[in-house]
Amino acid sequence: MLKEREVTIRPANLSDSKAIIVVLQESGFFPDIHKKSLTNTEARISKHLSRCETDESHLILVAENQNGEVLGYIGVHWLQYIMASDTRGYVSELFVRQSARGRGIGRRLLEVIKEKAIERGCSRIMVLNVPNRISYSRRFFLKLGWKERQEITNCILPLDSKT
Repeated sequence: MLKEREVTIRPANLSDSKAIIVVLQESGFFPDIHKKSLTNTEARISKHLSRCETDESHLILVAENQNGEVLGYIGVHWLQYIMASDTRGYVSELFVRQSARGRGIGRRLLEVIKEKAIERGCSRIMVLNVPNRISYSRRFFLKLGWKERQEITNCILPLDSKT
């Protein structure tokens, strides 16, 4: 398990774009990331990180070791619904480099997001987890106290041939 001083959790900045690409490439979930131009991918990530600096509706945090190497990141969106009086957090991305998995980095990233959600007055944090991913088979979120909702189905309307 991870010692508190071994990893720092901080807001991502523009200089983290290339490191986030490495995390995504190592995840193995996005085969297209190897096919696409790294310049375009980095520009897309940089644009998103820039938006995070000016718009408080979402946040990207990175976990870095003592050498400044990014080991993982998390993205959260703060959602307000017309039907609810509170804000809710939606974790859209949580990835840790293969070499750093099993050391508590994902847990730490989620803990910081939980703290941020409490500061914002959120009533809950949500995440979609895919059954064929290791986090689901290892019951990662359930072990951390998250509850799987049986009454909700995630439906999508594909708007292009890629989804």
